[in-house]
Amino acid sequence: MQPLPTTMRAVHQSAYGGPDVLDIVTLPVPQPGPGEVLLRIFASDVTSGDARIRAFNVPGIFWLPGRLSLGIFGPRNTLPGVDFSGEIIAVGSGVTRWQVGTRVFGQHGFFGSHAEYRLLPETAAMAEIPAGLSFAEAAALPFGGFTVLDFFNRGRYRKGESLLVNGGSGAVGVAAIQIAKAYGSPVTAISSTRNLDTLRALGADTVLDYTAPGFALPQNAFDVVFDTVGNMRWAGIAPSLRPGGRFYEAVISGGLLLDALRNGKRMVIGTGNPTPEGAAELARLASMGALKPVIDSRFAMADIRAAHARVDTGRKVGAVVLEL
Repeated sequence: MQPLPTTMRAVHQSAYGGPDVLDIVTLPVPQPGPGEVLLRIFASDVTSGDARIRAFNVPGIFWLPGRLSLGIFGPRNTLPGVDFSGEIIAVGSGVTRWQVGTRVFGQHGFFGSHAEYRLLPETAAMAEIPAGLSFAEAAALPFGGFTVLDFFNRGRYRKGESLLVNGGSGAVGVAAIQIAKAYGSPVTAISSTRNLDTLRALGADTVLDYTAPGFALPQNAFDVVFDTVGNMRWAGIAPSLRPGGRFYEAVISGGLLLDALRNGKRMVIGTGNPTPEGAAELARLASMGALKPVIDSRFAMADIRAAHARVDTGRKVGAVVLEL
């Protein structure tokens, strides 16, 4: 067995702000302790969540709790990155679930994956990369996939229910379309003109162009409305829901929080919660071709600022992948 490397490159965030707060630094490679594995990361992705944390872009009602959690005067955790894909190169004592040489993808916490190496507990939300998927393709799956599975679980989604996806071309949107179709649901997706063909190719039964004159949602048409963008409110959604229908909101604002408090179990808000079981489900869907990675663009680690700038445009289709 070759000796482990002693240093690594990692993305470092010095302050809250635009992409220019990000730089590349050299750090020691951590060593696995009991119950831990050391992952050589080959790809990650820059998610909308990464961009919001970098800029501290949170609703006013969450400003103080957010600062207390992330850091009052600057980021407490300076190594960003949510998702990862790579190869396990070392395991600590007591590890039985994983072996050296296994290719894995997943998500653990909100930080640390934009680096060449990362320590993970063997219980982290990760799964073996299906055969035929590259590291870059595997890195495009976790953020959207985990979010969708978590909302489906908390929102009591039932296979076959009709689904409307707002923001169908984002990482969460493309995952929602494909996973719902794999579960036998009729899917309607909303996007702009330039992305309609992409959403049809992913399996959407109906696509709606929000830029078209007279755009409106059909009434009493959906069991679930999944807003991945954050520009919908309950009052505008309610007429389009069938009796017992639910509204999933992945981007929280103060107004949407009040909506959720008023409407109880009919509205689900928050962020996705990754689990080992969810990772296994994403791997299963990907291995059978039901969940295909959608990559908007690829960037080298040295171009991390450009990758964040691409996410900041709000026009990406699928995932912005960082190749390490």
